[in-house]
Amino acid sequence: MQSASELIIHKPSLKDIFSLPFLFERAVATDFSFYSDKVKKRILQKNSLRHLFFARFRKRRLIFVAKAGGKCVGLIIASYNANIGIVHWVFVLNEFRNKKVGSSLLREVELEMKKLGCHKITLTTEIAPEFYKNLGYTEEGLLKKHWWGQDFSIMSKVL
Repeated sequence: MQSASELIIHKPSLKDIFSLPFLFERAVATDFSFYSDKVKKRILQKNSLRHLFFARFRKRRLIFVAKAGGKCVGLIIASYNANIGIVHWVFVLNEFRNKKVGSSLLREVELEMKKLGCHKITLTTEIAPEFYKNLGYTEEGLLKKHWWGQDFSIMSKVL
């Protein structure tokens, strides 16, 4: 296993884009087991190689990958508009969790959004509100039975 000191965070290369659907497959399998097969299929379709390839070139879209030993072990996808940043996805492979990979990805997006003039970053999560609270995010609300019947916490952080 790689240590956090060997971790590299950067925008994905074209080669990296090809490994991102695998990360989504792992995310769905490990973190979203409570969803129905229909929902899991929808998540994977929305994050297919084609969608991720074109997202890389979209304006106002940020994608960063975390690499250890040359392998993509985490990713973050975010966007920004009207000086507000929105995190859409953060995922880290199980074997690289608790090694500051997720927090490093978030820090990179926060720094980039601040450079772009964003004053706040927001996200919703159904599985990890404590992770975000430990990184300075505040829970602003709860969306009951939000997407696919799951409760989501609305989290934000002033940059």
